[in-house]
Amino acid sequence: MSESKSYYDILGVSKDATKEQISKAYKKLAAKWHPDKNQNNQAEAEEKFKQISKAYAVLNDEEKLAGVCLVDIGGGSLELAVGVNESPDVALSLPLGALRLTKDHLEGDPYSKKSLRRLTDFVDTQIAEVLPTILQHQESDRSIGTSKTLRTIARLCGDWLQDDAKEIKADSLRRILPRLCEMTEEDRRDLPGVSATRARQIVAGALVSESIMRNLDIRKLEICPWALREGIILKWLDWARG
Repeated sequence: MSESKSYYDILGVSKDATKEQISKAYKKLAAKWHPDKNQNNQAEAEEKFKQISKAYAVLNDEEKLAGVCLVDIGGGSLELAVGVNESPDVALSLPLGALRLTKDHLEGDPYSKKSLRRLTDFVDTQIAEVLPTILQHQESDRSIGTSKTLRTIARLCGDWLQDDAKEIKADSLRRILPRLCEMTEEDRRDLPGVSATRARQIVAGALVSESIMRNLDIRKLEICPWALREGIILKWLDWARG
């Protein structure tokens, strides 16, 4: 579970609260923590009031309230987060990074069918262990993918199947996966957008992506060009404005 409070927690309401209940909770807390009424504790009051106002603005806006499932496949780990807007209800990190899995599980060039099956089984098992936790919170309207691995896969789907390179469709991923698995590392280096480093681990990244989309019933992943670095900058700017 994320350490940060959700917008519902900030206002002290349940996730099935009505608009009227949300509004009532907001007015009560806003009155309590208004800086003008907390002259002796103004710094804390200003911070609380800002959080309360932001929570109300999000929960009172249907567009901002849209649920999001975030997928990030790095070299060492897979990050999954599900929640509303920028406040995750659940955030998980699994040892399913593309480079780690390649080193630990894949053999041969091209990779042997036996090692590919072994890796697929391992990934499915790891995801199955956290599936109940994710599904408990997954009422997502959108699924977002962020990482070079996912951007590369989206580009391959675009080049090979004329898909939109800004997204990955589950059906398209399943179509390109056999071809990708049959290629040698040298062949993969010649693919558009695939660097020498990425050529080695892109197969593992694609297998993880397919398992996630299949197990979470994600039909489409929208590709976000930003990642951790940009997130830190945006968080800092948000803090600076406050």
